[in-house]
Amino acid sequence: MFEDDYLLRLIKEMVRTVLKLLFHIDFKEEDPVSVVFESEDAEKTLYSLIHLADQGFINDAENQLYDFTQNPENMESLKTALLFYSHLNQLDNDFLEDHNYSREEIVSGVKDVLNRYHLDSMSALF
Repeated sequence: MFEDDYLLRLIKEMVRTVLKLLFHIDFKEEDPVSVVFESEDAEKTLYSLIHLADQGFINDAENQLYDFTQNPENMESLKTALLFYSHLNQLDNDFLEDHNYSREEIVSGVKDVLNRYHLDSMSALF
């Protein structure tokens, strides 16, 4: 239980920090879709991924996210990924477990996407 609480806080603060540093967004975790996007495609993708995850198709949503974040020049895709993982972090442990997912996978996903965008130094802070 303590480890899960630690990971939950770690993910929350890491996402907040990266969003603040890169996008100058003072992010409130409770409302990830309130973030302003420059790209309508990125915003629609986030809504779609969140919807899939909320239906329990977390791994499918993550696979789609992986495809969406293939271009490290597209920073809106990075923003989408961070907000998606922030949303996953808000889901309770039972829901994650019931759908074959874990907080450790959220950490791994955030680190992977940061590395894909050549932000290895930020990933190393995790």
